Amino acid sequence: MLNTETPMAPSSFDPWSSEFIANPFPVYRELREQYPVCYFKPTDQWLISRYDHVNALLRDHRRFVCSYTHLASHEEMGRTPQPDWQEPFWRLNSGSLLSEPPLHTEIRQLLNPRFSSQEVKRLQPRCQKLAEKLVDNFVTAGGGDLVADVIEPLGLAIIGDIVGMPTADRHLLLTWIGPILELFIPNHTTDGAQCAVRAAVEFDAYLRELMAERAERPDVSLLSDLMAAHAREEISRQDIASSAAMLLIGGLHAPVRSMALGCLAMLRHPDQWELLRHHPELMPSAIEELLRYDTPNHMFERFALEDIKVDGVRIPRGAEVALLFASANHDPAQFTDPERLDITRTNNRHLALAAGIHFCLGAHLIRCQMAAVYSALLRKAPHMRLLAEPQWGPGYNIRGVLALHVAV
Repeated sequence: MLNTETPMAPSSFDPWSSEFIANPFPVYRELREQYPVCYFKPTDQWLISRYDHVNALLRDHRRFVCSYTHLASHEEMGRTPQPDWQEPFWRLNSGSLLSEPPLHTEIRQLLNPRFSSQEVKRLQPRCQKLAEKLVDNFVTAGGGDLVADVIEPLGLAIIGDIVGMPTADRHLLLTWIGPILELFIPNHTTDGAQCAVRAAVEFDAYLRELMAERAERPDVSLLSDLMAAHAREEISRQDIASSAAMLLIGGLHAPVRSMALGCLAMLRHPDQWELLRHHPELMPSAIEELLRYDTPNHMFERFALEDIKVDGVRIPRGAEVALLFASANHDPAQFTDPERLDITRTNNRHLALAAGIHFCLGAHLIRCQMAAVYSALLRKAPHMRLLAEPQWGPGYNIRGVLALHVAV
């Protein structure tokens, strides 16, 4: 229940605006300075913009959760259920990794070995070799769309290999991922939601067939591991389908956005690109700084399980809380001169990959792919330049560029 003292978000916070999506950072600054905890009525969300608050709430999984339906109904939480016709979408896209303990813990234990630092280190030569080949082709062509020609094919190949999606089928993921992500955008339309549901139904049917095939003819993929775990009654078929869907979608989209945003930042800061070219030993700190500077997930939601005060503001039980990762990563209380891209930055405790029990499962994999692409471009296309300002996708929360047209 809101009252007359509830701090409301300023009119400058407009997630539907193309200008905001292209550059939300001035508005984030305004939020941090004047409205650190405020209510945004159009999306019925509480916006949290300062680093300390976002960091604390990410780690408070007993009071702030991704999912609450294991504890209470929508009605008991004071929330309106999703329409029945959207049920196939949420069944596929709201389980497994977005669950809470103990289910979340059990599923992470099954998935963690495939995304550990040791396993990603084993994958690194394959990732680097593929990045080199894609960049070679890109340079031979004289440039092109860095996203479509290099970044996306790399991301698709790597996550497809891990999960076990046949190479011949991987183009299907590209037809499903756009419509499915549409329903996660705050200003999605009814038509967009209907397309998302249809895509989820098709994706679910495909995954069920692939699961059955892996059960009969196992291979070395993660999906085969999960089907073996199902045979031991350690995971349900529904949780396997949900996990596979989220890994394929997130395992493609998050690395692609991270690589593309990092490339854009470097193209706009040629001094940092040159510094990295002459000092490749800075690659680890450069990757952390690029993740901080323009974060792949600008916002992630949590739900309050009880009334709580943040910065003196009461947030009621059942409220949806929008944690503004990108704003937190530009908070001067945490980062010196945060608007400056500095690949030598140390003690870079950014929140680009979240924190707490829902810390990004694929963090090592994202870093591996970023390093592979940047090192290949530094050697083979050191003087690349941006030909046009990028076109941004429709949402600020899963913000990313649709294309990067580059000359080499």
